[in-house]
Amino acid sequence: MADAVTLLDLIVGFDPLDANATKDASRFIPFDGFQKSLKEDGLRGKRVGILRHSFSNNYPKGTMEANTFEAHFQTMR
Repeated sequence: MADAVTLLDLIVGFDPLDANATKDASRFIPFDGFQKSLKEDGLRGKRVGILRHSFSNNYPKGTMEANTFEAHFQTMR
């Protein structure tokens, strides 16, 4: 997870080639980055979007892959 957060901190922010979307999204980026969220309860109270439809198209319900995704989603809750 630490590697993913480090990468996220490097790529987030304003992009002049996508000015409208990144300008609006930039207000949700913590001033001091996402590293501070790297703690056991760092996501507590946060909303996380999960693209279930995308996963279910590739991995039918009941398969090992679908069950693994679901287990990870439940852990995040």
